[in-house]
Amino acid sequence: MPFLAVNANADQPVAVVPQPLDEALERQLAVLPAGAPVLVMLHGYRYSPSHRRNDPHRAILAPGSQAQPQSWPRRMGFGRGSADEGLGIAFGWEAGGSLWRAYAEAGRAAQALAALIALIRARHPGPVGILAHSLGARVALAALPQLAPGDVGRMVLLAGAEFAAVAQTALASPAGQSAEVLNVTSRENDLYDFLFERLLAPFDLLPARWVRGWICRTAPRSRSTRPITAPRSSAWATPPPPPPGSSATGRATGAPACSRFTAPS
Repeated sequence: MPFLAVNANADQPVAVVPQPLDEALERQLAVLPAGAPVLVMLHGYRYSPSHRRNDPHRAILAPGSQAQPQSWPRRMGFGRGSADEGLGIAFGWEAGGSLWRAYAEAGRAAQALAALIALIRARHPGPVGILAHSLGARVALAALPQLAPGDVGRMVLLAGAEFAAVAQTALASPAGQSAEVLNVTSRENDLYDFLFERLLAPFDLLPARWVRGWICRTAPRSRSTRPITAPRSSAWATPPPPPPGSSATGRATGAPACSRFTAPS
């Protein structure tokens, strides 16, 4: 099964298997058919690869026979034996401890994520897809300014946790401009979002506003309505372009388009 577990070691990515990351990537990418996607999955708050009990690679990011019922790789279609299922990469980072510590660590993990994507892009012609939850969204967004246009094709954030001003700055970067970004949330997160805003507001210019429930496409991309639990992961390839002169929201191309989206709770 094309699958690789990676951890952020400070600002550098390292393979969980006892093998240099570049060699592990070479081996996995070499067997991918043309056009097969690469998807990086990032967990959120409280997981820690250095603590067995909270290790995401033993829980939501566990692959194959180790997979828990909530396993992301399994739900994204990895391990089903399809020739074009692509490469799934589970990205672990130190999100345990206090909220302040995890928020700061997410910024450092973003450097490791950017380095990982650069390694992939040097060996794989297609863009990389990203699926991130909670504070994993901060990791994903903070990696965008460190990447080149086209490095990230599609990014789906589940209840993304980051301040709006920081997120918009990331989306305005060259890599952010060329990516399709979707943040999905539900009313279940209202209390959680409120506490995050109040606890972390001193680290942001007031008034602080937490990112929640928005869809932003700063490049003219078409809308894709594919369930994230679909049995195949090929939807993470480059999304198709919209008709000439139009965007996902019907506006003229070239201008950022943001609209609110709230998933049913």
